[in-house]
Amino acid sequence: MSKVQVKKALCRWCHNRCRVDVHVEDGKLKKMGEDRSDPRVDRIFPATKGCLRLNAAKQWFYHQDRLNYPLKRAGANSEGKWQQITWQQALDEIAARLGEIREKFGAGD
Repeated sequence: MSKVQVKKALCRWCHNRCRVDVHVEDGKLKKMGEDRSDPRVDRIFPATKGCLRLNAAKQWFYHQDRLNYPLKRAGANSEGKWQQITWQQALDEIAARLGEIREKFGAGD
């Protein structure tokens, strides 16, 4: 049986940057909770235990519809067809397209 590790982190989902405890087991997020050792808790910021973003963290990370790899359109816009490509191919194609845009319109200010 593996042990759950509790790691200290900053939540970056809004501007407050609340300190949180991240519970991890076998490299997978189990839950996130407020870091009660944060001196700002209950004084400057409200307690994070009621934060909707914090409470939805596990669902957001592991949602079945979350994209985990690059997709390229495989057909007309209206067809909704996509093909999985490598990260390298995606970056190369994006860089090439940005180069074309720079050549046509300039680099900007």
